[in-house]
Amino acid sequence: MTVVPSPTRLSSAISAPCSSTIDLTSASQRLWTRRLLVPVYLIGAALVLPWSANISGANIVRLLTVDIVPFPLRDGGGLEGLSNWLWLLASTQAWPGAVATI
Repeated sequence: MTVVPSPTRLSSAISAPCSSTIDLTSASQRLWTRRLLVPVYLIGAALVLPWSANISGANIVRLLTVDIVPFPLRDGGGLEGLSNWLWLLASTQAWPGAVATI
């Protein structure tokens, strides 16, 4: 004998939000946001950091002076180029991403 769920039960099960994930996140937040755990996090980060990685001052300078600056400002487009770039970014990336998330 096969049991077939009714359509109303199936649709309510699909659309019902999972509250246990939200509860677990807010419950664990009290543990990982404590100031006393910051040294533990720093030691853990140092242990995980690959020791063969070369961190050079030139790379840090390039990050802060070239990579982080938006392309229109680096290219000499000025504020007009920056505003066009921001509009293109917001209309083709940010807005569709926000709508897809909701």
